[in-house]
Amino acid sequence: MKKLSYLAALVCAAILTAPAQAGGTKKSKIFMDETFQSLDGARWSTTLPGPGSSVEVRQNEVRLANRAYLFSRGKVKAKDGYKVHLEWTWEDTGGKRPYADTFVLCLRTTGALADKRAWETMDGLRVRLNAGYGFVQLEQVVDGKTTKLGRKDVAIENDKEKPAWPEGAGTNWYAVDVKDDGETVTVFFQGKEVLKEKYDRRLLKGRKVGFGNRENVGGFDHVSYVRKIEIKPLKKRKK
Repeated sequence: MKKLSYLAALVCAAILTAPAQAGGTKKSKIFMDETFQSLDGARWSTTLPGPGSSVEVRQNEVRLANRAYLFSRGKVKAKDGYKVHLEWTWEDTGGKRPYADTFVLCLRTTGALADKRAWETMDGLRVRLNAGYGFVQLEQVVDGKTTKLGRKDVAIENDKEKPAWPEGAGTNWYAVDVKDDGETVTVFFQGKEVLKEKYDRRLLKGRKVGFGNRENVGGFDHVSYVRKIEIKPLKKRKK
């Protein structure tokens, strides 16, 4: 009887500690290293609100076209700090400066979008990279109302030798790092701190991380590429 009891205990322990299988009830986790071998539906949801919107995985990169979004299924806890790293580039589709792409990293969002052009997020924080006019901008959004928290001019070139390259992404990939400690967002571009602004967490109900790009404007497609996404917890400060 003792041997049977011991075996039963081992079986129960194995069941309790076994990892959840795909399609099971295990909750999606927000923290990840994403290399995009494929588009994992357990990690990401897509939202394609505009004409010609599309998301496509290509050689460990994600191609976003015409206001396409990916949002994490996992959520950050309200008071938790975290950091996001990614690499981004954009495609010159021939529209020159006014029609270069804009990439947006979304933080603490529900993923809700405006129901009309330009289909921007209705809540949370946005880190906006404008390729045409070369700047990084931090915004807070509450019930569709956007407040600009800070802006910094930066050089965002597609390709120094071939500035117009409509058949593919630029050769210049840009490292974007963002730290959100629950009170302040710090943005690093190419390893250099460019923005550091406080925000009011009490006004933000969302907990997701996401990213997207600009809609089709003036008949020109807008295309961004993103790769090597890391979402990690911030180390808690010692009291």
